[in-house]
Amino acid sequence: MHNNPGRIDIEEGVHFCFLNNKEDNGWISDKKEPKMFQEAWWHPDLEEQKKWRESIRLKFRQMIKNGVWQRNNKSNYGDLPNGRKAIGMKWVFKIKKNNVYCSRLVAKGYNQIAGINFQYNFAPVINNTSIRVLLVIWLVNKFEAILLNVKTAFLHRNLEEDIFIHIPEGYKEFLKDEYNEETEETHLKLEKLLYGLVQAA
Repeated sequence: MHNNPGRIDIEEGVHFCFLNNKEDNGWISDKKEPKMFQEAWWHPDLEEQKKWRESIRLKFRQMIKNGVWQRNNKSNYGDLPNGRKAIGMKWVFKIKKNNVYCSRLVAKGYNQIAGINFQYNFAPVINNTSIRVLLVIWLVNKFEAILLNVKTAFLHRNLEEDIFIHIPEGYKEFLKDEYNEETEETHLKLEKLLYGLVQAA
């Protein structure tokens, strides 16, 4: 065994690499990432602005394609069921090491109310020891491994509860640019899980 951080020699020619190297996490970039929607949408650098806007539009397209929310009846834009409140939304922006601009729309799940818009708040997780055991079995048996990234993994499961969200920032601009449509909607009804919800994981 060599004293080389992040790497252990199991046997001659077989190596085991940890995945927690800070410089190798795929999210490192010298560029400053926007903290708020306005910073991304109105970025002073026009090239950066173009990339962030396309990233935001791509996220909206994915959500609409996956049927993440249901639009309101045009006759009652501002109406919510009695006693219900819409949950706020927040944009999170990241630049990957390979210069891919990522925008993620996150629900402010801390505003959810137990028994009303969520029932359970636990998620199945895997233990680090279990992952290491599986990786060692994989190495010893010389199995073939494929890395798979499902871009919209959280956006596929149907919601059991009725959850309403405020119109996300940029949604009206997206509708106008993409469909030449203007809307007075104030909220949307979620049909599928969204990042940030208590029950999302």
